[in-house]
Amino acid sequence: MANKALKYSTQIDLNHPSLKGHFPGQPIVPGVVILDEMIKAFRKERGHHCKIQKIPSVKFLLPLEPGAQIEFIFDIANNLVRFTGKCGEKNIMLGQLEYSIAP
Repeated sequence: MANKALKYSTQIDLNHPSLKGHFPGQPIVPGVVILDEMIKAFRKERGHHCKIQKIPSVKFLLPLEPGAQIEFIFDIANNLVRFTGKCGEKNIMLGQLEYSIAP
């Protein structure tokens, strides 16, 4: 099966509850919140029957500031997906996930 690339843009709400304690006075979006948004974006693009099997690798390269636009790029080959999170021209995260489509 040929590779298929999908893109999805979003931003983390400035009032997200995790931001209060992650770092007062100079907040950044926690990695787990970015991962959650990435999974939501992937499921939105692939359909609600999409089940994430595992995320064998993820690396956060730069912090994401609250309210900044993040673009997720998904390079799909069969059930393996390489994903990139970009803020502007900068890669802020890289990783892979495996998924299946439930009947």
